[in-house]
Amino acid sequence: MLVFGAVVPVSAWTIAVPAVGALVGLSAARRLAKRTGWPARGILVAVVLLSSVLALTLPPGSERHTNGLHACLPEDFPDLVRTVLNSGGGVAGNVLNLLLFLPLTASAVLTIGRTAPAVVLALALPPAIELAQSQIPGRWCSLADVLANVAGALAGALLGSVLLRRGTVRRETAGPRTRRR
Repeated sequence: MLVFGAVVPVSAWTIAVPAVGALVGLSAARRLAKRTGWPARGILVAVVLLSSVLALTLPPGSERHTNGLHACLPEDFPDLVRTVLNSGGGVAGNVLNLLLFLPLTASAVLTIGRTAPAVVLALALPPAIELAQSQIPGRWCSLADVLANVAGALAGALLGSVLLRRGTVRRETAGPRTRRR
């Protein structure tokens, strides 16, 4: 499916995985909420958003190749610059990649009540997804995607932090605020 000129993989996988995420979230949210003090609704939203990110980034492509980990690593500095500037689906693809992680990390901050775990998620999940894509037939890893995903995830963590600090989020949807030591 084309969205603003960028290819977005939509298949049965992109519907089934968020549905399974919702079922897992529903079954685990109350237990996790009791254990952590986080709001069950926020846990459910975060699980559905995470499963949606995985559904959009990890389905196999239509081509039957696996390009391997070597395709993710630039050979030298000019190759790094060329890879970052010329991969990732162009401007539309980069914007969509930026927007993909923003709601996930914003909801994580609002659910947990802290920014640091969302920042760790923002820095760890996009590279892990791109490495996984290097092993999935028909998928390509891209440094431009990693950078756009990390930027969007960090923006989401910042947005969640601002909303939490301003008190614009209702108490039953925000997690407990913890003091820093």
